[in-house]
Amino acid sequence: MPKKVIIATMFFVTAFSLGILGMGNTTLSYTAKQAYAVDTQNNNLAAQNVLDELNNNLQTEVDGLSGYSTGGIVWDYTKPETDINILYRVYSNGFWNQWAKSDLEKSAVTWRGASEFIIFGNVAKVQAKVESSAKIQNLQININNADEVSNLATNQFSSGVESPNTNNDKSNANSELSNDEASPLLVQPNLSSQTNLSGTYLEPSLCDRACWGTNESWMRWDPEFINYKGVVVHHTAGTNNYSKSESAGIVRSIYAYHTNTLGWGDIGYNFLVDKYGQIFEGRYPSRYHQVQGAHAYGANPYTFGISALGNYEDAQPTNQLIESIASIINWKFKTLGINPNGKAYIGTESSGVKYLPTILGHRDVGATACPGRYLYAKMSELKQDVNMDYDVGGAIGNKWKKLGGIGGRLGYPKTNEVYDAKGSAQIFEGGNIYWQNFNDGTYVVWGGIKTRYASMNGRSSFLGYPVSDELNASRVVVQLFENGNIYWIRSNTKTFITQGAVRNKYNSKGGTASFLGLPKSDELGTDNIGVGQIFENGKIFWSKKYGAFITANGIGNLYNDIGSRTSKLGYPISDEIKGSSYTYQGFEGGQIRWTSAKGAWVVYD
Repeated sequence: MPKKVIIATMFFVTAFSLGILGMGNTTLSYTAKQAYAVDTQNNNLAAQNVLDELNNNLQTEVDGLSGYSTGGIVWDYTKPETDINILYRVYSNGFWNQWAKSDLEKSAVTWRGASEFIIFGNVAKVQAKVESSAKIQNLQININNADEVSNLATNQFSSGVESPNTNNDKSNANSELSNDEASPLLVQPNLSSQTNLSGTYLEPSLCDRACWGTNESWMRWDPEFINYKGVVVHHTAGTNNYSKSESAGIVRSIYAYHTNTLGWGDIGYNFLVDKYGQIFEGRYPSRYHQVQGAHAYGANPYTFGISALGNYEDAQPTNQLIESIASIINWKFKTLGINPNGKAYIGTESSGVKYLPTILGHRDVGATACPGRYLYAKMSELKQDVNMDYDVGGAIGNKWKKLGGIGGRLGYPKTNEVYDAKGSAQIFEGGNIYWQNFNDGTYVVWGGIKTRYASMNGRSSFLGYPVSDELNASRVVVQLFENGNIYWIRSNTKTFITQGAVRNKYNSKGGTASFLGLPKSDELGTDNIGVGQIFENGKIFWSKKYGAFITANGIGNLYNDIGSRTSKLGYPISDEIKGSSYTYQGFEGGQIRWTSAKGAWVVYD
């Protein structure tokens, strides 16, 4: 047996230089069909795979890796595999992980076999072994660095837009398509025949092909347009350990593997979603057209494919992932009039035609574990999310989209928009959006302020509609309403309201930035004469007869000590006034005077 063999190749694409990584002191040579391996004991080039003697159970290794590695496993064969087992493992932090299984992927090259795309991650080495009853040779591990593939993505996600609302107008579709192409658009369904559908269907925010850095020169197949009957959900193999910023590079790597290694003319999936809920447009031009992908043999002519980045055979999918997949399906299905609870005939003569649900996992149409047991277990939840029948449009819809739509803090709508004489409101999972017609403003209420606002009966309360979004300061979050403000105190999560003349007085002094500091109470008052409100460094009293005034410092302390407004002094009738020999403040029943030498004392009328 030869000692360790290191083999790496990029079939077809040595000119593309898709991040071939350093292999230490090992020398590699390449041809279009064959990688030459180095026998590290004798340093001799071998013209055949030196592990052929394992009787079709081939094993190989690549090391010297750095950065975030992705790719797949490829080999040559003399006849198609009838049964095959593809295994790989990675070496990281001084240890080999357990062997993991990969599914078989169909290559466009008749003499080449290939695994599905694999996210290896930040690893030092990768081993692969393939067991087959058929004769196979030239087993190799295809490696690229996700950060180095193609040009860098701008990573700027588009905000969702409404679907094109016309039968044949392509003005909102991809501008590179000519008007005479027979390309089914994503158009609004005939609502008269769709009893469950109404309104506009909003496209979720996504990263289009230019955003994630597509090298369009690798796209060698013309798009083939079809009419969708359903969707197939997939996952990628490998690790789930990737950062939000690494997702675009992983998508570029999948594109490179599908086009330059498998020989496909474009990326196979129509859409891809990461665990953070980021959505990427895949095959051109899937965003506004019904274009056939290469994702599920037999189902491709009837479905679009969505792939979740990561391995969900071993890990639970995140809520953000599920919600974003649901948002794509909801948008496409409602735009096209596809029933998420329905069934359709899906398949070809060679693959077999089956009557299947319109929302499928890859395993439903192929011999695969895809999309992984944990993601597949979420299919019923996914269908429930797709059945969201609430419309989001107009100014409220625009606000919702700017905040991330379904994938943002607000999440899914829980009601339709509800109107009254002054405006409208819509409730979402994470908060409410209000639009008022008196100044055409649209504002969000959420968190602790929302809880307090709801306890007051919301827009039906004396507060009325919000007139600002939250205003954030270091110690407090403030939101302005028609007739009052709500303050959420960061240190204790309590909420207080200022209103009327007290609010006006507080605001006139600078509000939370004034010497009074933050509110420590709501308005207090039961005497039908006036009210008082406590702040960190003073109080504001308002009476029907005299208006609103501040008590603070030495004068305020003495006023508090003698019983404030319930004392003989009654309500204040002025703020502090600096006299020639002392500072004083007027009250209904007299004055409180103060000097630095004497302190405060009362003078009754």
